[in-house]
Amino acid sequence: PDGLAKSPWTASEVYRDMLFHGPGFHCIDKIEGIDLTGVVARLVGARQLGWPEDGSVVDVAILDGALQLALVLGAMVGGRKALPTHVREVYDCGLYLQRRPVRCWVELQQTNPDSTLSNATFGGEDGEVLAQML
Repeated sequence: PDGLAKSPWTASEVYRDMLFHGPGFHCIDKIEGIDLTGVVARLVGARQLGWPEDGSVVDVAILDGALQLALVLGAMVGGRKALPTHVREVYDCGLYLQRRPVRCWVELQQTNPDSTLSNATFGGEDGEVLAQML
């Protein structure tokens, strides 16, 4: 995912101007790069957002952050927000409740006037793949 253009928006601008999520769901910490093929960002998880620990085996805030990034990418590519409503599969390799931000790459697979199809890959600071969402 290296080589993407610098994002024209900060995370604060995205939440103010593009997304509908309240502060308790501000999972996007920093958008590192974006273009018509994808977006790379640093996401924070449930612990960083102050969510109560509920015994979850995967960090659902991180997964929601990827869906938020897909919305931003869809708005950039198609000029309108196509709300992601379907996740086919999640391959979890260690996306437990995170203590640190996670890097997420959302790659655009297909677009049409009403929707986009993307895959998301989540990585740790060391580059290790923690999970994929297809």
